[in-house]
Amino acid sequence: FEYTELSALKECLLENGFVIVKEVLNDKLLDSLKIAAFREAIKSSMNQNWQSQTCLNFVEKAPEALMLLDHTPHMNIIKYLYGTDRLCFHRSACIARKTGNGIVSWHTDQSNLEPHEPPQSANDVLNRYHGYDAFSAWYYLTGSRPNHGGIYVIKGSHKPNWEIPEGFKGTPYKKSFYRVGEPKIDYKKFDVP
Repeated sequence: FEYTELSALKECLLENGFVIVKEVLNDKLLDSLKIAAFREAIKSSMNQNWQSQTCLNFVEKAPEALMLLDHTPHMNIIKYLYGTDRLCFHRSACIARKTGNGIVSWHTDQSNLEPHEPPQSANDVLNRYHGYDAFSAWYYLTGSRPNHGGIYVIKGSHKPNWEIPEGFKGTPYKKSFYRVGEPKIDYKKFDVP
């Protein structure tokens, strides 16, 4: 969607659990965020599971990230989706992956713990399903295309009661899945319905 198509992008988000909005950032802001993301990610240790450098407190470390709060196209989307511009950042991150690194396995960032279960990580608190009073906003600073960091989503997987695809079994709490009869490791192929 274009960043001006506010009602359509909200409808897509509510229906599918994600929406891709094109060219929200201007060149100056994009360049500033790229420099900051690489600078801060390089300082962090290598995340071997994702083959990436990941900084999990980007807003606190990179003043460039706060420029988003003054960027009208970004804030117009936030105001429309939330009905306010009063924000609370529960977390921020930047992730740098090198060209040629392997694909990231199928996964959800959502917590699927039962309400009575104690959290085991920050994700279990911050990524619990609360309807749509919170969402993640990711900027793919070098683009998102099938041959370059594309996004693949399983229909309905943003809902708490989603079904694992046929022919697969879920890992604990439906964090990922694996093909029946294969090793119980998070799946990395794209032959998923």
